[in-house]
Amino acid sequence: HGTTPPQAAERTFSLTNQKRFVFLLGQFDQALIERKLGEIIHLRDEDSEKPITLFLSVVGGDAVAAIAFHNCVKLLKVNLRVVVVGEAYSAGIMVLCAGTSRAAWRGAKFFFHDLARSLSGPQTATHMALHGKILEEIEARDSLIISEITGNSITEVTDWKKQERMMDDIVNLCFEEAG
Repeated sequence: HGTTPPQAAERTFSLTNQKRFVFLLGQFDQALIERKLGEIIHLRDEDSEKPITLFLSVVGGDAVAAIAFHNCVKLLKVNLRVVVVGEAYSAGIMVLCAGTSRAAWRGAKFFFHDLARSLSGPQTATHMALHGKILEEIEARDSLIISEITGNSITEVTDWKKQERMMDDIVNLCFEEAG
């Protein structure tokens, strides 16, 4: 008499809920932000003093959604410990910065880049100029947040992102080693 998949999923949810674990894995987008913020708010409302652990492995995604996630977590004063268990690429860096504490498993990978390389979509000169202006504003917010977390200047953060390289050697993101 095996466990049916819905029962297994319910048991897994119950266990992760009791342990106050949230898993954010894959590509970051608006739908994922809504689900994960819902889980985090639910756990915070149960007990705002107990920390919530967010296990993170994100290979990038929607920069606007990532900044919104960061801002919501900070606005709601969530006691959120973020643990990178795989990758924190691009939008994942912003999610990582949302944590009140941050940790990374040995071998975790970090990468971010200048958002201008993400420019695509509208083909008219007017639309491309507008899209470019919006990306510049998002880039400035992103760099400011990372600067505040790392203690590095906005210019240094911007230079890192323009280099478009792995950022594993940046240890001043206030990490502790998780494993």
